[in-house]
Amino acid sequence: MTIQFPELAKLLGNDPDKVRLVIGEFYRSATLDLQRLERAAAADRWDVVHEIAQRLHVGCLQICEPGAAHAATLLGHVPGEFFADVYARRRPDIVELLERAQEFTDGDASASWRKAEHEG
Repeated sequence: MTIQFPELAKLLGNDPDKVRLVIGEFYRSATLDLQRLERAAAADRWDVVHEIAQRLHVGCLQICEPGAAHAATLLGHVPGEFFADVYARRRPDIVELLERAQEFTDGDASASWRKAEHEG
């Protein structure tokens, strides 16, 4: 089960319960942060976008996911007029990680993510 997050598993002594706990917490906070980031960008609150993107970046690094961390960093530094384009290209990197995290902790990644996406 920890094959989905091998570097994190190694850091946590290959304890699946610890990995599940960390990934579950990451999933909950990152899902909310991504929704907040979208709302902040829609409201032209670029200071908030930067802050949230930084939180996403750190969270991704903490679970050893540098690709999604890089995507979050880009979102936090792109000028507002280019945000929509960059977001459209980089969002899948973060969503894919969220789906893997949800699948790892609960099971049905796409149904849960899609539901949260429509509620936010």
